[in-house]
Amino acid sequence: MIKKFGFVATMVLSGVISTSSLAQNYYDPGYFQNNNQGYGGYGYTQSYNYPQSYGYYTQQAPQYARPQAMQPKNNKPAENTQKTKSQRGVGTVSVGADYVLGYFKFNSKEYNLGNVINSGSDYIFDTNEFEQENNSVSFNLGWRPFKFIGIEAYYLSSLKSTKKGNFLSNTYYPEFEIAEQEVSYQSYGVDILGYYTINDYIEFIASIGVGKYEVEGDVTISAKDIGVSPNIIRQKSKSFEEAVTAYRIGGGVQLWLSRHVSMRLMGRWTKLGGDIADYITEVNAGIRYHF
Repeated sequence: MIKKFGFVATMVLSGVISTSSLAQNYYDPGYFQNNNQGYGGYGYTQSYNYPQSYGYYTQQAPQYARPQAMQPKNNKPAENTQKTKSQRGVGTVSVGADYVLGYFKFNSKEYNLGNVINSGSDYIFDTNEFEQENNSVSFNLGWRPFKFIGIEAYYLSSLKSTKKGNFLSNTYYPEFEIAEQEVSYQSYGVDILGYYTINDYIEFIASIGVGKYEVEGDVTISAKDIGVSPNIIRQKSKSFEEAVTAYRIGGGVQLWLSRHVSMRLMGRWTKLGGDIADYITEVNAGIRYHF
């Protein structure tokens, strides 16, 4: 055995056998094995105290940080966007305008306006004969402090609805009589709005409020000459006015077009209970801008 070790030592010292080969044969032949995770190609399967200069060691590939995707500046986080959608309008002030189609139910009261032509009979006017349909424009200022509750002030002014008709009973030739009716109203007040959100774009609205309605009507009868361009000979008129403060209720739907703009369709009913007008039904279609 001593001779064998002496022979091996002599071969090592003379350079015939390298120290690396000696180490490989000394340890288990499976000691060095392919290692795909390192750059060296070979690595140790177990640790041992052997000079590093006599073997190939596994070197781990350097870890390079992957560059993060470039993010545009001033980009809001996604969660803020979702919050904006689900709570659109909350905490905002809004301004808007509506087209309003109103339908009056007038009380029936008769008034004698007399006559304006010779041998003519008196003209009896019934307030129920006023034009019931009316077109208006409404302007609104709102505030929505909570997701489900808001408040809105409004001002409405209508156009004059006109109705004309000839009144020929017992007319005296060459004159004829014509009757003309005009009715209009304006209103202002405050509504409390309740919101029920369906999704990010649609929500239902219910409202209850109070408003002051000022209704004005005029009835005019005129006597004219029969001809190509008849001239007014005589004329009589009567005016009707009343102001009523009344409660109103409504409901509708709101559609969000963007973060700041929404469209709205509402229906309202108001019990006026006045001498001229009993109630009014309104259909509103408009737009809102939310700051």
